[in-house]
Amino acid sequence: MSDKSKVSIVITNWNGRSLLEECLPSIKEAVSADKNREYEVIIVDDCSKDDSVNYIRNNFPSFRVIIPEHNLGFQGATNIGVLNAIGKIVILLNNDIKARNDSFNPFFDHFNNEDVFAVGGRLYQFDETNYLAGNYRAIFKKGHFSIVTEKESYNSCYIPFVCGGAGAFDREKFILLGGFDELFYPLYYEDVDICYRAWKRGWKCIYEPKSLMYHKHQATITGQVKRIKYLTARNNYLFTWKNITDLSYILLHIIFCPLFLIRDLFRFKFRFWISIFMALKRLGKVLKLRRIETKECIFSDKLVLDWISFK
Repeated sequence: MSDKSKVSIVITNWNGRSLLEECLPSIKEAVSADKNREYEVIIVDDCSKDDSVNYIRNNFPSFRVIIPEHNLGFQGATNIGVLNAIGKIVILLNNDIKARNDSFNPFFDHFNNEDVFAVGGRLYQFDETNYLAGNYRAIFKKGHFSIVTEKESYNSCYIPFVCGGAGAFDREKFILLGGFDELFYPLYYEDVDICYRAWKRGWKCIYEPKSLMYHKHQATITGQVKRIKYLTARNNYLFTWKNITDLSYILLHIIFCPLFLIRDLFRFKFRFWISIFMALKRLGKVLKLRRIETKECIFSDKLVLDWISFK
């Protein structure tokens, strides 16, 4: 690459041949439309069984394809892509994201501020008419952390996290944070986790509504909805146990967690019972990671949540 601004786009793919056909042409057009920067596009194919790799190589020969030795899951595949990228800014995209020619440009000015970690845009459904996500807030209530999708906004603001499949990240900071944590394998909550850890180090995440992309929501996990609901609950527990360190919040979690489980038991609802036992299998690892986070974080949970909880 020349001395122009360097940007890497990392796309993860697993058996997504049809999605690539729908979405990659728009990525190529967006990259070609930006004359102020030079891009590289890296596709990490996570050991697909379909002909994804042949399709990419035959139709997008300028895109780099990385194939790991074995399936890594979303976290590991993304991390490999970022480690192999050369851009100071890395745009992470799912294989079900369609871009506009001007989708990426609004990201870049934010990174002139050294304390910015990530910038996310406004996501619409694939039909290009209905708002889907992008503007978020976080709450910690009754001992539980949760992300709330706010209504569509046209104003830039702080947000708790940037979607790991539709946002721009400072590559150096991403690597310093260890990338997406494979504690959450195979998917979900890795982007919330890394952004929350960034916030606790004083690095900001920003919503930029001028960046508009289209997301074929959950297209990559069709047929896994039942499994996903357990993974999201499990990973919420893992996130809380790893990252929440303020004593008052810990006490709330200890009090309300068993109360909610007992309530669910009487209602014959077992999702969170199953999920918490799934999380307990990873307790040893999460406690080691918790010790690291306790040492490395600068700001308290209360302060961070004050920043990212209100609009």
